[in-house]
Amino acid sequence: AAGNVSSASNVLNVTTPSAPTTYPAWSATTVYVAGNKVTHNGVNYEAKWWTQGETPGSSGADVWKVIP
Repeated sequence: AAGNVSSASNVLNVTTPSAPTTYPAWSATTVYVAGNKVTHNGVNYEAKWWTQGETPGSSGADVWKVIP
């Protein structure tokens, strides 16, 4: 209302990450082979070799690797 004007500010660039890719939900009854990808508890995993019933992210489940 007083007509005051401030000097120009620095440019601010903002980017947002793309939505994370999700894969089919892991199932204890499904047989997975090397390369199969699943999502479990919000984390994506890829099977390193044949597996069934080994929960991704659990201790001893070396068959799964996290997909960044």
